Amino acid sequence: MSHHAPIFVLSHYGGLPAAFEPFVRDGHLEGVWEWDLTKERIAAARGIVLTIHLDQLRATEWRDELGMMLARGGRILINGHVEQAFIAGVGRFAAGGRGREHLRLSKLGEHPVFDGVDRLAFETRRGVAGFYGRGHNAMPDGAQALTGVGPDMAPLDWVWRRTDGGTVLSHAGNDLWTSCDETDVVDRLAANIVRWLGHKTER
Repeated sequence: MSHHAPIFVLSHYGGLPAAFEPFVRDGHLEGVWEWDLTKERIAAARGIVLTIHLDQLRATEWRDELGMMLARGGRILINGHVEQAFIAGVGRFAAGGRGREHLRLSKLGEHPVFDGVDRLAFETRRGVAGFYGRGHNAMPDGAQALTGVGPDMAPLDWVWRRTDGGTVLSHAGNDLWTSCDETDVVDRLAANIVRWLGHKTER
């Protein structure tokens, strides 16, 4: 496996999702358990996926290396609620309201990860709303909202294209690829994520 491939950080729950397995086999992605990641690997990575199951306390030990990685033009996808300051500039999760209207999604911007994917269809799963997300991670200055949630269209999804060339994509909900039961949509999301992390699309 080439260490130039983007890294999917595997955490305590489960292993590599099935939709990403073909990319690991082809050498376009590498799954690494978080306790096996060295700071040197993080700093040198081109792209990293962090799941909702990340040990964020452990990740605070990588803060400097994640900053170095971004300063080199790296790309990071964050899934879940940010509760620890493991990336400088990224704020903590803020929960939304409880009513059905607070779970309504709004498309606010485009991004290569969502190419060919109808985000509004993620508003309900098996007839239940809220799987996609129920709040937002605080956006840094200069970030762009991509998907809003609730009447205030809080930035559930946003992208931060930093001036140093690095990019952070935040999804403040369950792992993106778990938001849908349709295999073709999940496969499309996984392919888009790998292409984006591999710098094969715009930021």
